[in-house]
Amino acid sequence: MLRRSTLVAVAIALVVPLTACVEQTRIPDAEPSSDVAPLFASDEEALAAATAAYEEYLATVDGALRDGAIGNSPFTSVAAD
Repeated sequence: MLRRSTLVAVAIALVVPLTACVEQTRIPDAEPSSDVAPLFASDEEALAAATAAYEEYLATVDGALRDGAIGNSPFTSVAAD
């Protein structure tokens, strides 16, 4: 019995270090696709569009809170744009 447990311990001692040497599969990074045109010509144009959308959202929220509107109906026009 002692011989068997020694044999198992030696086998484990030999196999465990080998598992660190196994090369792991690496998924390559995706290359950016140039087929899709950017939505905005510049960062400034994108910032202006985002600012305008956020201001419209804030105006809609202010109106909904002022009028006591409950539900999604006031926000439909902002979400659709």
